[in-house]
Amino acid sequence: GYIQKLPQLKEKGVDVVPVLAFNDAWVISAWGKANGVTGNDILFLSDPEVKFSKSIGWNPGKRTGRYAMIIDHGQVTYAEIKPGREVPVPGADPVISKL
Repeated sequence: GYIQKLPQLKEKGVDVVPVLAFNDAWVISAWGKANGVTGNDILFLSDPEVKFSKSIGWNPGKRTGRYAMIIDHGQVTYAEIKPGREVPVPGADPVISKL
């Protein structure tokens, strides 16, 4: 996943990995702590009203969809949505390959 691949992402010039979730701030913060995330390299963002995902059309239902984006200096250079709720097996690898 992204936590394990953070060193590779940083080597490719990634400043921060934002994680957007439907969950409230307390839940997503606890998830980060439970997974050993420290520092500012991974930023957990709560969007309980799914405003961002709705604005881009990537909300399959009442929750945010599972997707990845690369945003470089304000420009989306890569975006891919994952169908369904399952965690994709390669995780961060497709994103790393696009950097």
